[in-house]
Amino acid sequence: MSVRLTLGPHDADRFEFGSSPGSEALRSLHVLTAVKRHPLHISWVLEMRTRLDARLKSDLDAFRFWFADRPLLLPEIWPPGEVNTWPDDLALLRKAPVEHFAEPMLHAALAHRGRARRMPLEALRGDGEALRGDAGALRGNAGALRGNSGAQERALGQALGQALGQIGHPASVAVFRELIADPEGVRERFADFLAAYWDTCLADDWPSLESHLHAEIARRFQAMSRLGAAGMLADLSEHISGVGDGLLVGSNQSLAQAGTAEVGTGDHTGTPGRIGAPGRMGAGERMSTGDHTATPDRIGAPGRMGAGERMGAGDRATTPERITAATDGSVTIRPPGARGAADPLDVMLHEGDRVLLVPSHFMWPELAVAVHRDQSPERETTTVVIAYALAGMARQGRAPVPAEDLLALLRAASDPTRLQILELLARRSRSTRELAGLIGLTEAAVSKHLKVLHKSGWITPERHSYYVYYRLESEARDLLVTGLDRMLGH
Repeated sequence: MSVRLTLGPHDADRFEFGSSPGSEALRSLHVLTAVKRHPLHISWVLEMRTRLDARLKSDLDAFRFWFADRPLLLPEIWPPGEVNTWPDDLALLRKAPVEHFAEPMLHAALAHRGRARRMPLEALRGDGEALRGDAGALRGNAGALRGNSGAQERALGQALGQALGQIGHPASVAVFRELIADPEGVRERFADFLAAYWDTCLADDWPSLESHLHAEIARRFQAMSRLGAAGMLADLSEHISGVGDGLLVGSNQSLAQAGTAEVGTGDHTGTPGRIGAPGRMGAGERMSTGDHTATPDRIGAPGRMGAGERMGAGDRATTPERITAATDGSVTIRPPGARGAADPLDVMLHEGDRVLLVPSHFMWPELAVAVHRDQSPERETTTVVIAYALAGMARQGRAPVPAEDLLALLRAASDPTRLQILELLARRSRSTRELAGLIGLTEAAVSKHLKVLHKSGWITPERHSYYVYYRLESEARDLLVTGLDRMLGH
């Protein structure tokens, strides 16, 4: 499924940024348990495994089911726009209503192919004996849960009874049973595990990770100025490109449930440097406005936008990345695994709506998008959330420049005259006659060199009245620099 977001010229002030240490920790646990999906983080995972003691390994195994396919998210506990430190997030986890912890875990357990209804905790506990029954698979027959039968609780018990044994994570079966019988106890155990995991694996690196988040927010804040809202979005990921009059967001699953349309592309994230990243938000994983996170105070330094801080139209700065030109509403997001050409869900922003960008160290190689609609007596508001990998990880994860392209550029430039032409064109576009006069050759000789440079992709001709001007292709320059840097860089 896809989502088309139509952006107007004044929608830049609807953009906000958010990220939280708690959500980053949950995403990192996904990377730790599903490292094959996150090849850039293998070194980080190997190092983290050496730090885990027997107790942490046991707890990780117990909760593994909730991280193996996608990260567990706790949107009601760590909502977007709030500025918290890790101690704040941990305190919120321990003190929040227990259903804000238990229901996302139960939802993930009941999901079948990424989809399931969100069931209240009390309804799930209604048929306690059946729920605590023998084995089955947590993800088994979710279809039984979507009916309107008055025997829903019995159907739920039967579905879980048929499912638990096939889960593939036997240690998690006991946790699930405890979650039904004693959600407070499981929540406390999970909080203790997360606190110990943070201290062991993330605490020392968090200042560095936080600074990367800070830099990412500043980067996007600046890109908004030059490129506009759609252009800045197009620079978030290699899966995003211009598409006319709307932002098209693709995903590997489509969801429309109880007022929430969700599109997950596999929330992966990456971290610059040696820090690996976790997490993928899978389709069907409820990512409402509360699914996104807030960034600690110090991420928002002077002159930069902090997490949860609104980006006003007057706050724009400078700088594009890979995008050379864009206008509002001209972006398409096509994540890996996006399904077919189904009609997209159209979203247009109105007063009170917002777009929340969630940079993460643990999102690479994908991104995730969710559209959450919040009903109130007065009106409905929409929040579009896009979780994406930091620019540093995206650069590290790009495939190498094909050797033939790099060779073609190098061969074309391996002539003194052609190097002179490239240097002159780097300053501005020029005609054949002007180049001939500057270099001291005939126009026919210069034309032969221009033909070689054009064929290799170095330059592009443009007609101006009676003259043909040639301009240097910035993409060719970038390909050469990127290719050589990958081969020979530090």
